[in-house]
Amino acid sequence: MNAERLLGGRVQRVRVRRLQSRNERPGETDRPFQDGRSFWLRQIGRGDRISFFVILVFGVLGTVNPESAYAATSEGASWGRRPAVSAPNARFSASYNYLHTDSTEASFGTGGSTSTLRYGELETQWGQAEVAGTLPLTHSTGVRGNLHGSFSSLSEDGGSGNQDVDTGAYGAAAEFFLRDPNLGSFTLGGSYDRLDGDDSFDANAFGGVADLRLFFPDFGSGEVDWFVRFEYERREVEGSGRPLDPRIDTYRVSGGAGWYLTNNFQFLLGGSWTRAEHSPISREDAEGFVTGRWKLPTAISLELSLGGSVGVSEYKQSPFSSDDRFIYGGNVGLTYRFGSGPTLVESIRAFD
Repeated sequence: MNAERLLGGRVQRVRVRRLQSRNERPGETDRPFQDGRSFWLRQIGRGDRISFFVILVFGVLGTVNPESAYAATSEGASWGRRPAVSAPNARFSASYNYLHTDSTEASFGTGGSTSTLRYGELETQWGQAEVAGTLPLTHSTGVRGNLHGSFSSLSEDGGSGNQDVDTGAYGAAAEFFLRDPNLGSFTLGGSYDRLDGDDSFDANAFGGVADLRLFFPDFGSGEVDWFVRFEYERREVEGSGRPLDPRIDTYRVSGGAGWYLTNNFQFLLGGSWTRAEHSPISREDAEGFVTGRWKLPTAISLELSLGGSVGVSEYKQSPFSSDDRFIYGGNVGLTYRFGSGPTLVESIRAFD
């Protein structure tokens, strides 16, 4: 009888506990789960940090698979900032550019006489090739450098006298940047170029750049990269100057947005303002531009870019009046990437 009472009491207590567990409020069972979740989050965070440093070491040695590096770094993106450079990478690019400038006519009158300044239509064509590489410095910073060369031809059709000059150039550039592929980047850099012309024009050019980019996520119409960029170049001319190309001190500000219509196609739309001066000559260009960038569906990582621009150029040579000229141009380029991301958006934001 005592055993039956004891057994019955145990059964009753078990039943009571089961009923209590079914009727408990959510707040009464959350704490053990939260403690367990915090423990596993800490373990995951430690694993991400260890994985990142392992990837970095193997990347420097040149044996890391970029797609594996992307996967390893993006898995923990929701728990913290991703690295500025997912893996060391390199790229080679080549481009062709064209710019047309309408004819120039300005006048100056004094003492009953009038003088007229005339230049014919200008056509500038240039090809450029570049080899660039990007390396991580710390988790949030990186450095990129490039070697580049170009050949340009400037020709005048009409005006007071036709001119046709060719210029070869080569140089190097380096940039330091702070970047979070989920948020944006800020870049500072400098460059040096040597220019050699066939018309006694030789120059050393020193430049600087500051670049700010904001990476917006997909809100339904695709991801967007907003950007603003400032560039300055100073030329030290060793030979004679060029009235048609008064680029001694050049300032350029550009800005715009690039929409990713897909992960492998970006559509850029923006504008720029450029001022070039060599006293007493100055030139100001205000342009709008559009560019399409497409990562081709090929076995190797190839990007095709195609763009165009249109605007107004103001030419001023003291004491003549200024003249506004119509300008337009186009460009086409091809980029081969080595060790970069699996998509265009990842290559641009987390590798380049």
